Amino acid sequence: MADATTHVLGPGNAELRVLTEREGLASRAGHDLVLVVGRWEATLVLGDDAGLELTADSRSLEVKSASGGVKPVSDKDRREIVKNIDTKVLHGAAIVYRANTITDQPGQGLTVAGDLTVGGTSKPTTFELRLSDDGALSARAVITQTAFDLKPYSGLMGTLKVADDVVIEVEGRLP
Repeated sequence: MADATTHVLGPGNAELRVLTEREGLASRAGHDLVLVVGRWEATLVLGDDAGLELTADSRSLEVKSASGGVKPVSDKDRREIVKNIDTKVLHGAAIVYRANTITDQPGQGLTVAGDLTVGGTSKPTTFELRLSDDGALSARAVITQTAFDLKPYSGLMGTLKVADDVVIEVEGRLP
C-alpha cells in the first residue's frame, strides 16, 4: 500500500459550490443558482488510512451566478437570496463531511464514502472524486435537502421552489 499523502484544500486552491435549480408553476420567474462557499477547509488523505474531512461555514455562501429568470439578479437580490438561505433553509447549520473509505474505480476516479452532517442530521453520502496527473481535482455529489430535515426555499405562495436535489461540487488543484 502507498504511504499516506495529506492535502489541505480551501478557498485558496479550490472552489466549493452548491448548484440549485428551480421548479414549480412560477419557475420561469426564478433563477438557477451557483452558490460559492467562502469559508471552508478540507483535509484529503490519500494512500494508507485514506480519508476526507471537510467543514464549511453555511453563513459564508455567496451567489456566484444566476441563470434564467425574467430579469437579471441585482446585488440586492443576491443579498436577499443569501439571507433567505441562512434564515429560511440552513438556519446557520454547521456542515461537516467525514469519510474513511476512498475506493479507486479504475478509469473512473475515486469513490469517497462517508457521512455528511448538516445541522444535527447525518446521512451516508458518496462523492465521485477525480484527480489528474497535474493535480487538478474535481468532486461531485447530489444532496437531497429534505433528507437532512431542510425545507427547500419556496416563494410566491409555493409556486416558485428550489428543487429538493442540489449538486455539491469542488474544483481545484492539490497544493
